[in-house]
Amino acid sequence: MNYITSCPECNTQFLISQDHLKAHRGKVQCGHCNHIFNAKNRLSKITEEEEAGEQAFLNTAFEEIAIEPPAGPLIEPVSTPAAGSGVVTIEFVHTPEEDTGSVTQPFEIPPQIEDLTAEPRFAILKKKTPAWLYFLGILLGLFAALQGIYFLRNQISVDYPRLKPLLVSACLPLQCKIELPKQLELLLIDDSDMQEHETYQSVINFSSTLINNANFTQAYPNIELTLTNTQDEAVIRTILKPHQYLGTGVNLAEGIAAHEEIHITLPIHIQDITAAGYRVQLIY
Repeated sequence: MNYITSCPECNTQFLISQDHLKAHRGKVQCGHCNHIFNAKNRLSKITEEEEAGEQAFLNTAFEEIAIEPPAGPLIEPVSTPAAGSGVVTIEFVHTPEEDTGSVTQPFEIPPQIEDLTAEPRFAILKKKTPAWLYFLGILLGLFAALQGIYFLRNQISVDYPRLKPLLVSACLPLQCKIELPKQLELLLIDDSDMQEHETYQSVINFSSTLINNANFTQAYPNIELTLTNTQDEAVIRTILKPHQYLGTGVNLAEGIAAHEEIHITLPIHIQDITAAGYRVQLIY
């Protein structure tokens, strides 16, 4: 009895007999791609009617070979066990591919697979965005930019001093101001001293140095001066405004320039209070 098996490597089908299966425990070698496999794992039986029809087909084909080559592919196992090889080599005889209509294909040819990478038959129509949406997006973006400039105007004037005149002009109709930075951590008051007045007993002379360590101009700070008694308790606390410790002739709007030092000397009236010490700090 014959069987049909197929090569797992190239999927070529062919007839195989029981003698081939018994020769080396079912191991065969494909004569098309030389792949070795076990034919018992891929067998399908042929009924007696199919085997008789196949034999009649082969006889007819071999009779036509003497006159004219058959038109379709004729597959016939013509293998014999190779000595000492341990496998059966199965070869295939292929006739010319011209189709004369005299021989029918012994195996069904699978249908052609559709190419999924081809362009679609119908193009997708894209909706055109209305022009007013673009215009609205531009207006919203412009409004967001102007709003950011308004709230960050002070920092922008510091980072880009050349833009400060433009920002000042733009603030006039909006009634806003471009204020100078107020970063106390970059300001320092040093060399402070407190001395009694030579003439008036109720007056003391306060002297100090104000330093701007920033790389940009800052607003003048206020100076908080606290006089303490012998128990380090505050007896007098006063806040000195910039116009008080700078005197006249100084433009406060210009601020203290970068790395500028200002020496301060200011008389303070303490009436009849006795002060043993003092504390001084900068505030805004």
